[in-house]
Amino acid sequence: MASSSEPLSVFIPDKSVPSHDLHGPPKQPTKPKSTVGQKIKSMGNTIGRKSLEFFGLGERDPQEEKKWLQRRAIMMKKGRCKLKDGTCTTSEMSKGVSPYKRARVESGVDSADGDVVDGPMPQEPDIDQSDKRFKKESVLQMTINGILKVTGLKKEKKHKPFSRVHSRSFKRPRTSLDGSIKNHPWQQEGVPMSSDEVFFGLTKEEIGEKQRMDEVDSKKIPKQTLDSVSIDETDQRKLGRGIIGRWFNRRMNSQVDRKVQDQLEKVHDHRPYFTYWVTFVQIVVFIVSVSVYGFAPVGVETVDKKALILKTSLTQEYSVSKERGNMWIGPRQEDLIHLGAKYSPCMRRDDNIVALLEGDKAEERTTGCCINNDKSGCLQTTKDKCSNVAAFWASCSNAGADPPDYCRSVTFNRTQGPVCGLDPVHCEQPSYLHESIWKNDITAWPICKKPAPSSEAHMSCDIIGRPCCHGIQGECFLTTREHCDFIRGHFHEDAFLCSQVSCLDDICGMINFAHPDHPDQVYRLWISLFLHAGVFHLLITILFQVFVMRDIEKLCGAIRIATIYTLSGIAGNLASATFLPYQVEVGPAGSQFGLLATLFVEVIQSWTLLRSPCQEIGKLIGILVVLFMLGFLPWIDNYAHLIGFLVGFMLSFAMLPYVTFGPSDKKRKIIGTILCLVTVVVFLVLLFLLFYVVGVYECKGCQYLNCIPFTATFCDNMKVTIGRSQKFS
Repeated sequence: MASSSEPLSVFIPDKSVPSHDLHGPPKQPTKPKSTVGQKIKSMGNTIGRKSLEFFGLGERDPQEEKKWLQRRAIMMKKGRCKLKDGTCTTSEMSKGVSPYKRARVESGVDSADGDVVDGPMPQEPDIDQSDKRFKKESVLQMTINGILKVTGLKKEKKHKPFSRVHSRSFKRPRTSLDGSIKNHPWQQEGVPMSSDEVFFGLTKEEIGEKQRMDEVDSKKIPKQTLDSVSIDETDQRKLGRGIIGRWFNRRMNSQVDRKVQDQLEKVHDHRPYFTYWVTFVQIVVFIVSVSVYGFAPVGVETVDKKALILKTSLTQEYSVSKERGNMWIGPRQEDLIHLGAKYSPCMRRDDNIVALLEGDKAEERTTGCCINNDKSGCLQTTKDKCSNVAAFWASCSNAGADPPDYCRSVTFNRTQGPVCGLDPVHCEQPSYLHESIWKNDITAWPICKKPAPSSEAHMSCDIIGRPCCHGIQGECFLTTREHCDFIRGHFHEDAFLCSQVSCLDDICGMINFAHPDHPDQVYRLWISLFLHAGVFHLLITILFQVFVMRDIEKLCGAIRIATIYTLSGIAGNLASATFLPYQVEVGPAGSQFGLLATLFVEVIQSWTLLRSPCQEIGKLIGILVVLFMLGFLPWIDNYAHLIGFLVGFMLSFAMLPYVTFGPSDKKRKIIGTILCLVTVVVFLVLLFLLFYVVGVYECKGCQYLNCIPFTATFCDNMKVTIGRSQKFS
């Protein structure tokens, strides 16, 4: 027995303490050299394990387990958990006293202040240090026991209650979160371990139950570890002091009213699920985008690409294709539109684009079929582009009183056409008898699905050019497939005229318009939040969201942060689409500035808690100005920044957790919350009306808020000229 002058300790076996710790470390066997296959397999296992850990599906990290255990202890201390299967009760933990310690004090087994308590205690049987009760059962024995238990032939032993026979003069042992045992004499070098420094008459089942309870899971905290939990609130997101506050060494008032302190303790600490989800989606979307569409030329200048191309003249000619550079190292402008970028002509019926399309149709009505004399081919074009020497131009515009057969219809003579490869008289489906379909307007003619044999020159010739859609304004002209592919256009093999295809539908991509003449892709306001102009653009977004957005979500939760992020981004894109309708914009610029607004609201709501609130507001204004200056670079939208910040500020004031400093302050904040929510709704409605009903197509000087031309061509990527560069062939 140990001397009475030295307090005795109790040895609690734990799975986390290997047996060789008491007798010295075991000898480490030499590891054989791994082969290349083993290294590849190990690398694959590591990548898989890290991926599972990133999504929260892997094995728990002991340090992370300890951190969340401490957080649950904080929640229990604030009275937010109930007694269930060995966890604490709110009444006990809210008083700051462990219910298990209180039970020991009331029963006379322990004392609240740690002094020696006299009283009965469990019997200590003589157990040898090498007791075989701790030996693991064999697989065969476990199988037999399992079968007997399932069939009901083996009954579980009931735990015998402790028999109180004598008192003890030392405190009950405690284990730390990692399973180690603190302050035990047997851990000191040279101190032997006697047979009475073990469990007090615990059976094998009781010891196994204790060891199972020591395995902390995410649903409950075991009794054995509850008393030893040291509450660490360093990782908890506190109101008024987030990551920005730590960066700028924000100081809080040391003396806070008790009622205010109670409100601060009730602020929840959330996990940033939405931040991880939206960042993951944005990364995946960018990887898929560049994998499918590739990269644009790097830079801010326009790059000329030349090649020898077969054109409609049936000769090889040098052709030049102009491509705009991308300073962010990402897809081309046309590809971003096809992916879902913010672009007004794809979201509403644009009067300027409609006027261009009507002009194209008016010129198409004056075309005829230019047929080469050697029957090598034919092309639909205007008279001035058809050679008078090597070809002849078939047209119905000047047919007179006795028109040729290709200008005749059932009840009238046509004044337009003919069209190379298309004639109502030689079409079985739809039939030429339906004159309501085959009008005296070639721009309204459909595509013939079942042509009939014909010997007419314009029907038997080989068509050289077909419609090719290119650019971002619905431009179309007739050319060869080789030429169309060179300029990265959309070639229509089955069409004969540009009026038979919807080039704007091809350029916009996504879901086809419900009506070809009425673009309706309003969902681009939301889709564009997940797109990025390039690698650097995406990197900026990731850094902002991982550090700033994640910190804010820990304070307000996933639902609130998702609402602020989405509505701020939609409002910013809507304002940009209204004032800069022909500029292609991508990225969550409005959303990010909406999140910056939450930092301002947090300082305002915590004004009394801060020592120098005016100074903190000044620091945030400095950050805001720097980020606003970045909006003068190409493909970054300051309209989205400004409107996103305003909407985010109002939403944050209404949805961010706050504390009140009296009845009048509480009433003022409730009224402010209601007014902010109403203002956001009215503001969004006005933006939609301004975009879809009023329609702002030209705004002189608006582009300078979005991009400053530091060089002559610096803002060319943002400049859009409404017009046509090429028509027909």
